[in-house]
Amino acid sequence: ALWSQLVNNERRPLRDKTIQDHYPPGSVFKIITAVAGMEEGAIDDRTVFNCTGKLQVGSRAFHCWKKGGHGNVNVREAITKSCDVFFYKTAQRLKSVDDIAKWAFFLGLGRRTGIPLPREVPGLIPTEEWKQKRLNQQWNPGETLSVAIGQGYVLTTILQLANTYASIANGGTQYRPYFVKRIESIDGQMISESKPEVLDQHRLKPATAKAIRDGLYEVVNDPNGTAFAQRLPGMDFVGKTGTAQVINLTKDRVY
Repeated sequence: ALWSQLVNNERRPLRDKTIQDHYPPGSVFKIITAVAGMEEGAIDDRTVFNCTGKLQVGSRAFHCWKKGGHGNVNVREAITKSCDVFFYKTAQRLKSVDDIAKWAFFLGLGRRTGIPLPREVPGLIPTEEWKQKRLNQQWNPGETLSVAIGQGYVLTTILQLANTYASIANGGTQYRPYFVKRIESIDGQMISESKPEVLDQHRLKPATAKAIRDGLYEVVNDPNGTAFAQRLPGMDFVGKTGTAQVINLTKDRVY
């Protein structure tokens, strides 16, 4: 009876949700768009976009989470305030969604981390080729804007995101995560020990790394940061807020 309750529980308590399930990352993905924009030369740390609360593309309005908009923001401020419009406009300057995918792959998304635990899923970073093969449809440029803020087809695991943020912190090096640091015998002798293993290395430009790190620091430590209320006195840390995609709600209900 207990086993039946576990395997039929809709919350799937037997699954390791950090590696066996993947989710739309939402705004925590925006640093990937920022990295892609800066590394591909579409923006730099002096680029300023004006956010009025939405961006009109054809017949569709892509809204920012802040109804009245954020005004003029640079990349650091866009991360701090999580301004959707800044990242929409950054995506428009890139050649295609493939530029975002390129840097997402470089920084560890869309592929397994290689942690020695079973049934890890790779997640999904969409490309133009992927959509053509999977859905037999051409990529719509408007879809790139959804990808730019971590929505649309994008799926990541929790461990991937943790590893990606670690690589941003160290400048672009991907390490294999380990679950066990070392194994010792009963009398304390070392049997085996996990050593740092570099999986990939794509060094970020100093200006890119600084802009991203400064933005993430101000998310928590600046009064305008989206996580300012979560700061802890006496602790110095950085972070990024993210919200799961909300479907079938009007913009007024979302606001």
